[in-house]
Amino acid sequence: MPELVFDQVLEQAGFRPTRQRRAVYEHLEAMHGHPTAEDVFHAVRIELPRISLATVYKALESLVESGVAQKMSGADGTAHFESRVDEHFHARCRACNRIVDVEALPEFHRCVDKIRTAGFTIERARLELTGICELCARQHHN
Repeated sequence: MPELVFDQVLEQAGFRPTRQRRAVYEHLEAMHGHPTAEDVFHAVRIELPRISLATVYKALESLVESGVAQKMSGADGTAHFESRVDEHFHARCRACNRIVDVEALPEFHRCVDKIRTAGFTIERARLELTGICELCARQHHN
């Protein structure tokens, strides 16, 4: 996301676009996947060695509140974050806790349209599928 747009989005949500928030967002975006706050902290510390874990947590929460990041909980309660905020779902392995993105299917959009037609305003849709990933399943059967 261009810096100017990032700044505007944060300001509209009531947050100052600080250097720390921008660095946290840039590293979150570059990491792909669903890192924990600790993962982001270790990545950002290379650029900003004096940043604290608490600052990274606060920055991530402000990014989520601003709508430029998403937060989800792993099976163990650990928060995971991503910069992808478009409509998609997650599949989480209950053995290794890995989270994988799953694209929203057209059938889902038709279902959402029916709900809207019934007069319900949908503010956010979130679906997480839980099971065992292929790698963990193979290890279990060997």
